[in-house]
Amino acid sequence: MTWIQQKEDPFQKSSDNIKLATKFGWEFKETWYLTVLGSFQSQYALGRNYADGYNDVISKWLAPSYTDVSVGIDWKKSVKGADFSIYLSPIAGRITTAYTGAAWNEKYTKEAYVGHLADQLAAGDINQAAYDAAVAAYSFSAQQDAHTDLASALKNEQGVAYYDKNGDKQFDRNARAEFGLSFKGAIAYTYQDFKLATTLALFTPYAWDKTLISDPYFQYRDMNRRFGNFDVDWDVALSYQFLKCLQVTLQTSLKYYPGTLIADVNGIEAERVQFKGIIGLGVGYSF
Repeated sequence: MTWIQQKEDPFQKSSDNIKLATKFGWEFKETWYLTVLGSFQSQYALGRNYADGYNDVISKWLAPSYTDVSVGIDWKKSVKGADFSIYLSPIAGRITTAYTGAAWNEKYTKEAYVGHLADQLAAGDINQAAYDAAVAAYSFSAQQDAHTDLASALKNEQGVAYYDKNGDKQFDRNARAEFGLSFKGAIAYTYQDFKLATTLALFTPYAWDKTLISDPYFQYRDMNRRFGNFDVDWDVALSYQFLKCLQVTLQTSLKYYPGTLIADVNGIEAERVQFKGIIGLGVGYSF
């Protein structure tokens, strides 16, 4: 959590990552490994778009989440204090979820509806009578039918919504399953009290000839999920330790997922590069 000296929303969530990964490799030649890799990523607490007035929910546990399983070749070598790893898998699967329970969806969809009405009331755009009438006329089923409920919004933002054979967007699934190509690279370098660690992960789904696939679950149209369009995760961590226990750190994270829509300050949704940088001074002990 981060505290910001301001009247509205002084406490805001800043980092919330759950990352689990496991890797098994069989060395068939020096520095070369046949490797099986699995990983899972999600978050715990609600993510919100902090703005004036009501803060819209934009993420939650399993919305999104990313589960990866792959088989490939891993090359690992240490050179003068630097550990290198390059992993390539032509057999990689990724499952992206935007799961919301029915009760959760109904609760937060209504919260958002009433919250935005309250913003209009506070701004003087509507009067109390109009506010009361709109709250009384609220219908969750109507929002579901129009796909303006929160579950539909999260599925659309995370690229889980899909187009059917007629070109109509559908919202009846909680997950997107893909088969594609995966690349992972990592460098870990230590020099005295200086440490550098960086990882780069790329994934691109194979382009399917949809006429050859009988299962409509894989018959996605567009959503920009095509071969050559890469999901990108790039993390960098720099640290320097002095006086034995004090540590200065610089961490950056870059993400880009084709098909994932992010709204700008004007509410216009588009695919965007996400970047975060953190500089910190703290107490650190390495063992």
